[in-house]
Amino acid sequence: MQTSHSAGIDGTLTSRYECKYFVSEERARRIREEIRPFLSLDPFSAKQEEHRYRVYSLYFDSPGFRLFQDTVEGARNRFKLRLRYYDAEGQGPIFAEVKKRNDQIVRKARDPLSDDQRAKLLDAGQDLARTEFHQQLRRLGARPSMQIRYYREAWECRGHTPVRVTFDTDLQHALPVAGEAISPRTDWERTPLDGVILELKFTERRPPWLAALVQRFELDKQSIPKYVMSVNAAQASGNLRHHFARTAVCPSWRHVSSL
Repeated sequence: MQTSHSAGIDGTLTSRYECKYFVSEERARRIREEIRPFLSLDPFSAKQEEHRYRVYSLYFDSPGFRLFQDTVEGARNRFKLRLRYYDAEGQGPIFAEVKKRNDQIVRKARDPLSDDQRAKLLDAGQDLARTEFHQQLRRLGARPSMQIRYYREAWECRGHTPVRVTFDTDLQHALPVAGEAISPRTDWERTPLDGVILELKFTERRPPWLAALVQRFELDKQSIPKYVMSVNAAQASGNLRHHFARTAVCPSWRHVSSL
């Protein structure tokens, strides 16, 4: 995926309402047919043979997993810190993101990392506090906590009432490896899902056709945090405990210098 294209992914809805639902594969197929008159595949899904592309995220959290706990407890004002990228090697664009939820509104601050920032991001001695991401990283003493990846099929309308609808499948997770913050992995574990994750994203007001869609398919809005689900899966398998045991002898993740 080229830099010029990747930089625009999901760029129109940085402040939005975001509703998530679990749906079956069959219901996802029917919903896809329903939205065709209103939306079209985004340029990245349109280029793929199966109309879906990989999304990778490296999440950061405090040593006590404060951001994880805030989400679990449903704090009205909470945020996540992550690096978002779209190829396994991390050779394409990498974005530093702060995704904040204020009650029902989601706001996302997104900054592309320069080559210099890629090399220095995890160096505690560098003054990179120019963005909210870096400020929060330093304030929390946050460190890499979980890597996830999944397939995304995205539909959008960029008219007067922007709408974005995504179908996410095949969620997987892997625990960060010291010295290899972003690198090809062969140890991905499946994060259990109760179906396809359907996300409806819109600004200001929900268009009538979208409201009718929710009613017609009796969609039940849920909290579906991929980060929390992945941490829980790693904990249930015992991998999280083993990870902490391994990293306890070398906790200085900030020495990682190759993003």
